[in-house]
Amino acid sequence: GELGGGILLKSGSPTLRNLLIEGNEANMGGGMYIENSSPGLEQVTFRQNKASFVGGGAYVAGNGHLVMSNGSFENNESGTNGGGLALSSGSGAAAELKNVTISGNKAYSGAGIYSAATLKLEDVTIRYNSSTGGSSSAGGGMYTLGGTVTMTRVTLERNTAFGGGAASLNNTNAT
Repeated sequence: GELGGGILLKSGSPTLRNLLIEGNEANMGGGMYIENSSPGLEQVTFRQNKASFVGGGAYVAGNGHLVMSNGSFENNESGTNGGGLALSSGSGAAAELKNVTISGNKAYSGAGIYSAATLKLEDVTIRYNSSTGGSSSAGGGMYTLGGTVTMTRVTLERNTAFGGGAASLNNTNAT
């Protein structure tokens, strides 16, 4: 499909618990596409989802606000940005992750997380992600372009990319 191979959220604020979102494909948001919606995800795993364009595990678009706790993004893939998770630029998109592991994801840039919006990470581990774009790839663990990122007790380990294996923060307000 075009959007949200596993789950497409275009309105509302559902709470989703104890889910495995696995093996889905879409152009944007292989596992989940979030727009004009504020889902709460508890104990949700995104595994082996694929986006041909952006957001292999999940994509947060215009006025989407993802709140996720005690979950993971594992072995997802994107053709461009955000193998695990991608946040849209200039659109009011936001994500808050607490006690989440992001591992084994692949993308051209921002293999673990790609964010051009508001991102808050607390007790998050980002490891073993790899950017696949060769000499122009960046941010194996995390790539930000604008927006803001707040990190508390975040571990970045063994991520790979030609430019900025752990993280590549560009024009971003980081704390």
